[in-house]
Amino acid sequence: MKNPLLLVLLFCAQLLPVAGWAQRNYPTPVEGDFALPKFRFESGETLPTLTIHYTTIGQPRRDKAGKIVNAVLIMHGTTGRAPIF
Repeated sequence: MKNPLLLVLLFCAQLLPVAGWAQRNYPTPVEGDFALPKFRFESGETLPTLTIHYTTIGQPRRDKAGKIVNAVLIMHGTTGRAPIF
């Protein structure tokens, strides 16, 4: 094909049914907080409690040794919003 944009559009059009399936079957994200008491920075400064906000998607899956093998860490910028959904 001489027009690469047309090729990209045709490829993306074939992915639309897959995207719809993924949205219907995507687990509901769950937000939570984890508190670290008496947190000390490398500089020596301290906080009485450092609270980290997080989002999980789905359930942990463990291998035979008990190690979680499907974890994903979702981070956000310090000036932005955490929700991605």
